[in-house]
Amino acid sequence: STALLELLVRVKGAWTPPLDIHVVHFDHALREESRLEAQVVQAQAEGHGLQFHLRVLDDALSQRFAANSAGMQAYARDWRRSEMAQIAKDIKEGKEKAGRGGG
Repeated sequence: STALLELLVRVKGAWTPPLDIHVVHFDHALREESRLEAQVVQAQAEGHGLQFHLRVLDDALSQRFAANSAGMQAYARDWRRSEMAQIAKDIKEGKEKAGRGGG
């Protein structure tokens, strides 16, 4: 949520040391406007000087699960959790490059 992003930016200095905020956006590629939404979030994050990480669901998988909506929510949740775990690991190890797509 961009509202949560704005809140975190406002309170990050309340911690010592200040919070190191990374913004992660998941593009499930189910709607035409999803790529534009990712660009808006990226601009907002970078406007605050924050690291931005983009993950885009593979087009073939996106289409397959869009056609079978009964399994989409669970699959998308598992995908996001897996991607977040990898991003967190990479950040901790100093490997993550901001703005990277894929997934």
